[in-house]
Amino acid sequence: MMVKHDEKKEVSPLMRDYRGDWRIMGQEGYLMNKHLIHRRFDRGICRDDFLQCEFCWDSLDDKMCYFEPNKQYWVCEACFREFLPYFHWTVEEDK
Repeated sequence: MMVKHDEKKEVSPLMRDYRGDWRIMGQEGYLMNKHLIHRRFDRGICRDDFLQCEFCWDSLDDKMCYFEPNKQYWVCEACFREFLPYFHWTVEEDK
């Protein structure tokens, strides 16, 4: 006898409703459509000793992440991958 499992359809990030996601706390106002630089976290250029991802608050010490240079916001790689389609970021590699 075959058992039919309920299949979950993956929702496109463009169609996903992020309003219930605890990591989204108004970042649309300052990170939407921004240009980010992919680089290793640098405590020396970090604003106000904020050492966490702007979304999940994961510690970024000695990790590759994404940096918004004008206001100095940092995004971890996991949050970057998940939110890229929603925030429409452009990226360049660190020189």
